[in-house]
Amino acid sequence: AICAGVVLSVRGSPELHPNGGIALQLLSIIADSTRYIRLQAMLQSRQVKLDALNVLSMVAPTAAVLLWIPASTLEFSHILADARDLHTSAALVLLSCILACSLNLTSNAFISATSALTVSVSGVLKDIIMITLSVSSLGASVSRGECVGFSITLAASCAYNWIRGQSPNNIRGDVRRSK
Repeated sequence: AICAGVVLSVRGSPELHPNGGIALQLLSIIADSTRYIRLQAMLQSRQVKLDALNVLSMVAPTAAVLLWIPASTLEFSHILADARDLHTSAALVLLSCILACSLNLTSNAFISATSALTVSVSGVLKDIIMITLSVSSLGASVSRGECVGFSITLAASCAYNWIRGQSPNNIRGDVRRSK
């Protein structure tokens, strides 16, 4: 239901590529959820005890290399084109790196305390809150179809939280097998 809400909310967006935008959006949701599941497996493994900082130190170098390749080919020429703002650009890139590291560390800690599904649902709720704030403070426009999609996503997220709260095996905010 959450994916259906996302599809409805992005279907009529003018910024969305008409031929593959929705497919790419759904693929990104699947990839992000898969990443969360793998992180949960690493953080909650019984064989190897890793904390959020250790997992981040293992994942960050590979992610940095994989992200450096497209960033250097797509963005580096734009940064060098305006050389007078190079110091400002470097400061913004450094700030962005610090914020991304903090976000990933927080996300890893959240996954180790709850579950990958909880983090995915929380991410959807975060997106809805950000869109609501942009509409109310920046005057962004939202179509009726997008509102219906957001409503379905929000209802599915609330249903997930309600069902999770009803479970008799509810330990640390998620459903787990008894030990």
